[in-house]
Amino acid sequence: MTLNDLNIEICSVNYQTPEYIERLVSSVRKVNKNIDIRIIDGSTPKFVEENCFLDDIKDKYNFELERFGYNIHHGPGMDYCLNHTDKEWIMFLDSDVEMLNYPYHLEIKGYFIGGREIVDRNGINRPNGYLYCHPRFLIVNVEKYKEFRPFKKHGAPCIDTWIDVNNANKDLFQFYDVNKYFTTIGRGTVNKYGYNL
Repeated sequence: MTLNDLNIEICSVNYQTPEYIERLVSSVRKVNKNIDIRIIDGSTPKFVEENCFLDDIKDKYNFELERFGYNIHHGPGMDYCLNHTDKEWIMFLDSDVEMLNYPYHLEIKGYFIGGREIVDRNGINRPNGYLYCHPRFLIVNVEKYKEFRPFKKHGAPCIDTWIDVNNANKDLFQFYDVNKYFTTIGRGTVNKYGYNL
């Protein structure tokens, strides 16, 4: 089974960075015309009124826009997606990602698929720690996710979930070279707004 065979959608959680979302969705549409895209928008109503142009481009790039009216935060936004979908899989992309190629032929061997890092309990990179599948480009099996603690508000929003997976069965992870398919500004929202959102 390859990625092309999956019942999957793309989701991205946004906080007041519509320029990043336009870059993201336009890059996806260059390499995949048909995949469903859902944007979880945690921008404030005032920001949307004054700055946000996502409503003007959602038809052009064919994506769904869900507005919360408050900062839902990255981890809770991802958890919301996983608990409110009719798909079997979700591909999460950070809002500051640009898709270079769609990994149509990626062979699916795991349930949590992405770039590999090793972190401690706080999500800090450490040589001896937990396997961590980074959420900037992350493919998740919806039903398998529900067996573990949910993603949460945290600098490393998947940390509790991945600690559980480490303890249960590390073979549920699948790591691949994500840099062949994506590029990113890196900490795009944090660079604009800081950590204390």
